[in-house]
Amino acid sequence: PIVKLSASTTKGFFVFYAVSMFVSIIAYCYIYVSEVQRIQADLIIKNSELMADARKDPLTGLLNRRGFMPLVKTCVKENKLFSVAMCDIDNFKHVNDTYGHDAGDMILRNITAIIQREANGYDVCRWGGEEIIVLFDGLDINKATHIMELVRQSVEKYVTVVGDKEIKVTMTIGVEQHRMSYHEVDDAIKIADNRLYYGKTHGKNVVINSWRKPIGLPMG
Repeated sequence: PIVKLSASTTKGFFVFYAVSMFVSIIAYCYIYVSEVQRIQADLIIKNSELMADARKDPLTGLLNRRGFMPLVKTCVKENKLFSVAMCDIDNFKHVNDTYGHDAGDMILRNITAIIQREANGYDVCRWGGEEIIVLFDGLDINKATHIMELVRQSVEKYVTVVGDKEIKVTMTIGVEQHRMSYHEVDDAIKIADNRLYYGKTHGKNVVINSWRKPIGLPMG
């Protein structure tokens, strides 16, 4: 049966439906905006994680060059006192060829752990291959050299056990302090690398912080 509603009842229904529709639209908009904000927050977190991963070496967990160089540039820009130490595991190719790359990876992880322990609080980077570089923000060359000599001694004493094999390695290190006369952000790194090469060709297992007497006891 058809019931004829009064004008006031019809108006009441109209108002009810209008208010219901308005509230529904507001609710849907709120849900939509909240979901968009949640997705954006998730994307920001994931992008941050990806950027962090892009700045880290997957094998050692250390910084890579992409993560390390901005730290050096900041030190230079702010005219900070800092030193760098370039490290290289001696005869690492021979280790890989003799014991295999899995053993080489284990040794590299163990050596980087030693460096992180002795250089606690400073930034450590896997520069490439078996080369590792340390940024000593706030330290002069003498203090940085002292720490790296402790690193050299610890590496020399450390034994990596792979199966029934006991493997010992040594490390050569070049150290340099950033100076006001340097024009490029990586000038100190280049000199530290040159000193590393000098140590490699003059006995290995040494710390070089000048072109004079090496620190440490070279092994033949």
